[in-house]
Amino acid sequence: MPLQPGQAVAIFDIGSNAVRLTGYRLHPDGTIEQILKRRELCEMGRPHDRDGYLYPAGVARARKTIAQYCDLIHDSKYAFSGIIAVATEAVRRAKDGPDFVARLKSENNLNVRVLSEDEEGLYGARGVLRDISNANGIVADLGGGSLQLTHVENDQTSDTRSFPLGGLRLLGAHNHLDDFIHTHLNNLPDTLSQTDQMYVIGSWRGFAELYQKRAGIAERDLQGVIMDPAMIAALTDWLFHQPASDMQKILINEYGFESSRAELMPYGAYLLRHLIKLLKVKTVVVSSSGIRDGILQAILDGGMVLDPLPKAT
Repeated sequence: MPLQPGQAVAIFDIGSNAVRLTGYRLHPDGTIEQILKRRELCEMGRPHDRDGYLYPAGVARARKTIAQYCDLIHDSKYAFSGIIAVATEAVRRAKDGPDFVARLKSENNLNVRVLSEDEEGLYGARGVLRDISNANGIVADLGGGSLQLTHVENDQTSDTRSFPLGGLRLLGAHNHLDDFIHTHLNNLPDTLSQTDQMYVIGSWRGFAELYQKRAGIAERDLQGVIMDPAMIAALTDWLFHQPASDMQKILINEYGFESSRAELMPYGAYLLRHLIKLLKVKTVVVSSSGIRDGILQAILDGGMVLDPLPKAT
C-alpha cells in the first residue's frame, strides 16, 4: 500500500555496523516530518575468526534491538501505517544472512528486504538528490561493510558500484590498507573514475563533525557542509599521528565520539583521502541524507510498497 497524506511509515535499516529505525509522516500539504529516530551500534559485520559469517555478538545485539524497535513502532502516538525493513552489505554477503532474515521473520513477523549492491548505492544517491537537487558528480556512501559509488547528474542516478571497503573491513585490513584499497578500486568505470564534486554520506558524517570541530566551527547541521581536500588530507595525517588506541581515547574524551565511531573514523578518513586523490576531486560536499531518504522517496513515488506492521512482542 502506498503512503497517503496524514499517514506515517517506519523504516528499519539493518546495516553492517548499526541498526536504525526512522519514522516519517506525510502531511496533507505534502511536507515530510521525521517523527522517530533511533540507532543502536550492533556491529554484525565486525571481523572475527569465522570468516564469511555474521559476528555472533553483533547478531545477538541486532535481534534484541530489532525486537525492541518492533514494539516501539506500535506506540499509538506514531500511528504508523506500515513499514519497510531493509538489510545491506553484512547480511547480503554473509553465509548465515538468510538464516538471520528468516529468524527475524519467525521472531517478529518482520519482512526484511535484502538490498542488492546496486539498490544500496542507488537508494543512497536518491536520498542525496532529495536535498541537493542540483547535485552533479559522485555520491560516496561509506558503511560498516561496504563503500558505494554512484554517478549523479541532472537529478538522475546512473552507474553505481559497491566495494567491500566499509569501516569494519578497513579495520580488519589495517596492516595493509593501501594494497587493500587499491585492489578494489583499481579498475573503475569511466563514469566513476573522475569528478570535480563528491557528495559523502554514511559514516563520513562523523568525520565531517570532527572536521568542523578541529576547524573551530560551531556545531550545525552537516547538510551542505563543504570540506577542503587539503584539510581532509591534513586531518587524516593527524588521526594517524598517534597509536590507534591513543587516538581512540582522544576522539572519545576530547571530542565526544562513541567508541565505535572513534575506532573506525581514522580508516574512513584514510579511504576518503585516497578517493579524493584517485578521482581528482576538487570539492567534497556533506549530505545528511542517505539510504533511508532514498527509500522514503521510492515509497512516495509508488516504487516501493509498504509492509504491514510486525507483531508486538
